[in-house]
Formats: sequence, C-alpha cells, structure tokens
Amino acid sequence: NVIGTLEGTHPDQGIVYIGGHYDSVSAGPGANDDASGVADMLEAARVLGTKGHRTKATLKFIAFGSEETGLDGSYEYVVANEVEVSTMGLGMINLDMVGVGDTLLIGNIGWSGPELRDYTREKAEAWDLAWAPFTASSNSDHTYFELVGVPVAFLHQSPDPYYHTSQDTPDKINVTKLEENGELSTATMYDWAKNPIHRVKKAAHFEEIYVYRDKVYAGD
Repeated sequence: NVIGTLEGTHPDQGIVYIGGHYDSVSAGPGANDDASGVADMLEAARVLGTKGHRTKATLKFIAFGSEETGLDGSYEYVVANEVEVSTMGLGMINLDMVGVGDTLLIGNIGWSGPELRDYTREKAEAWDLAWAPFTASSNSDHTYFELVGVPVAFLHQSPDPYYHTSQDTPDKINVTKLEENGELSTATMYDWAKNPIHRVKKAAHFEEIYVYRDKVYAGD
C-alpha cells in the first residue's frame, strides 16, 4: 500500500480514509479498473493537501495493492492497524472503476450502517449529479473497513463493457465523469472530516474473506 496522511487539527477526533487499488488483472491495462479510482484519490490528496483545507479529523489517502488477488492490500492494512481503524475510523470512501459508464452507483455492503453512504447520496443530489443506489458485494477494498465497523461510501461508475479485458485503456475514460466523481468524493471526505461525529463501533469479530476471480469465499 502507498499511504499519504494529512493530520487533522484535532487528530484525536478520528480518521477519514479514501482509497482505490493500483493493481490490475493480467488481461487488462487497468485504466478504469482501477487507475481511475487512484487518479481521483490522488487529486483529492492534492487539493486538500495543497489548497489550505484543514479538517479536525485526520485524512488518509491510500493506494491499495493486490486488490485483484483477493483484497490483500486492504486486508493487510486493516489487520496491521485494526485498533486504529476500528476505534478511530470515521468513514472510508472507496473508488473503484469511476471513469466508464453512464450511471454513478453509490452504495456499500450494509455491514456498518448507512451514514456515509446516505451523506454521499445527498451531496450528489444537491449537486444535481445523476446516481443510482446499489448494494455492494464484498469484492473491493471497502470490505474490511466495513467489517470492523467503519461507515463506507463506495462509488462505482457503470456499466463498463471493457471490464477485465485488453480494452481497458485510457481512451475509454470519460473525463467528465472522472472529474465529477473526484469532486464528489473530495468534497464528501472534506465535509465528513471537518466536524466529525465519533460514531464508530468495533465489530464482534474479524474474519478474513477470500476473493478469487470475483467469487467470494468465507474464511473457513
């Protein structure tokens, strides 16, 4: 994982995470899956880190490795920092495939509550951005954050006919959609961390989930 941290003015009030995975499958170059998410995450880091925007909560920007091989990067981050994530994590925005397709989907699995998901949807509506609800599966980097009780908003643009193919190239990216989704996620992160409400609770247990070729298997 590649991690950037912008410490909050009151870091004891929590952490808000934003991330996307920088690996791709062997069949495709990965322009949308998931260079698009990493691009929006990096732009969020640039804007919030260089334009004088400060928040009470700390901001963490993470480019996750090895998502395609089974969520290895995000799993390792949560395992290594379980106390931090489960007790200080105020929210996690996951950006996976946000540059191709006509419809912005905003959702989560539902394991850790609707707060950040609903907040992101309300902000999209206020900006007159077209979006649709969806229930996410446990096959992207939001999974383990939800598992330990962190509110999640998962942004995903759909459909992508080039998914996991050799045609997942930069010329397919809709720059307007990429910019809109980046602005939405950046503003959501900033506002969620600006005046945080500590609402996180730790899950009863932690169980690894295995993902192999888009199929999800329980730890046992």
